[in-house]
Amino acid sequence: MDIDIYKYIDKSINYEIPINYLNNIVKLVRTNDQLGHDFYLNQKLFIDNMFYDFSMIFRKNKFSINSEYDRSIVAKNNKYTIKLFGESREYTLSFENDKKSLKEFILHVNPNKSKFSVLTNNCGWYVNSNGNASSCHEIQYSDCGFLKEEIEKLRLLKYEKINANKYIGDLDFNISLFKNKALVGECKNLKGVFDKISNL
Repeated sequence: MDIDIYKYIDKSINYEIPINYLNNIVKLVRTNDQLGHDFYLNQKLFIDNMFYDFSMIFRKNKFSINSEYDRSIVAKNNKYTIKLFGESREYTLSFENDKKSLKEFILHVNPNKSKFSVLTNNCGWYVNSNGNASSCHEIQYSDCGFLKEEIEKLRLLKYEKINANKYIGDLDFNISLFKNKALVGECKNLKGVFDKISNL
């Protein structure tokens, strides 16, 4: 629900206070999003490099490469098909041979230090296409006490993000490698993933 819909819920409600609160939420959400920008930019570069490394590793080994989609790439030769695909921070790496047997690994892209994880937190709020405060949760828009609590949460989150951003130069990512839901290794890059897999 957003402010525009909220205005027409109940004409007996004094809109002045809740709308001011929602406007504060909009400002805080935008500030929180801006504070996460460098994190997401660094994450995108890491994932771009992961796909580039995949392409280079298999091109050198005479595989044909198909990267039809942004976050999906396939390497093939006459015996093997290797795929890397996914979204956000979770990717699947699958191996298939000419007999169709399949091995699958899950790759999680993580910040190298836990303090940077706060930069991805949105507290359940976002600014919709109309510029209004919205949430994926059920929101009690007529409850001023509830909105005050949400504003305080967003303020605290802003300060946590400001603190994490002071050290953004130390931000890097690694890959957690899983097989059958069990963690089998932590790797600095995709080459490390393949080194780990070859030793399993």
